Amino acid sequence: MWKYLCLFLGLFPSVTQAQETDSLFFQESSQSGTSLIKHYRKPAEPFMKTRLHLVSDFLKKFNDTTLTEEYPTAETARAIRLGELFSPTSLSIRADLKNSFIEAMGLKLQEQPQENLYAEVLVLVQTKGQQRTHKLYLKKQKMNTNWSWQLVGSGSVTGLENQPGGVVDSTQFIPPNAHELNFMSLPQLLQKDLRPFVAQQAAGIPELQSLVSSVYIGELKLLQSLATTLYLDTRLGWYLKLRQFSQESEYSGWLIEDLLNQPEALPEPLRNVLQLDTK
Repeated sequence: MWKYLCLFLGLFPSVTQAQETDSLFFQESSQSGTSLIKHYRKPAEPFMKTRLHLVSDFLKKFNDTTLTEEYPTAETARAIRLGELFSPTSLSIRADLKNSFIEAMGLKLQEQPQENLYAEVLVLVQTKGQQRTHKLYLKKQKMNTNWSWQLVGSGSVTGLENQPGGVVDSTQFIPPNAHELNFMSLPQLLQKDLRPFVAQQAAGIPELQSLVSSVYIGELKLLQSLATTLYLDTRLGWYLKLRQFSQESEYSGWLIEDLLNQPEALPEPLRNVLQLDTK
């Protein structure tokens, strides 16, 4: 037994050491002239440390007025954080508009931001034997003790006469996280009867009524969710267009892609539902 064990160890004369520290990546190196191999971890890149993985991360930072040693005044700390929420690749936002927004926000906080969040979901659909893209608009709303995404708007759909009937199953809902807003489950949820997912205040919108009818009679079928764009109504005259950026720079994750200060700049379905929300 010992003979075989010694023979086995003799085949591997090198010494291997391992060391781990608190970070994200492994790096392997070999010392020249020796057979010693060390394994250690590289510190995480800055963009990984500052990544806003979840929309809640964005909203938390958006409302953060905490002082720091580097920025000891609330106004300065706030302005720096708001500036970091803009994507470095979004070059279409004018510097003066961005500065006006940061100045207008000041130390004002967004009250109940979850109730003023809207989603524009681009989906692949099949209609009349052809595939095309279509946009759905949803709003995160409180349902009893839970939150749920509800349909509040739709792109144009050809109107149909055949309306669904019967009792609506109100137990169905779109989860508040919706796979962190990729909405991958929408095609499975919206297979037949869309009425459980339509917000009460938007039930009379013609485009939504046409969408409900088209899905109900099988004229339109949702195949796949493609992309999500978010809109945050600050209730202070500014609308933030958010998108998820995967980039190796500070910052990444959910960031501001565009800054709007006129309702007319919003997609028409969102303008319609905003008018309903303010009544």
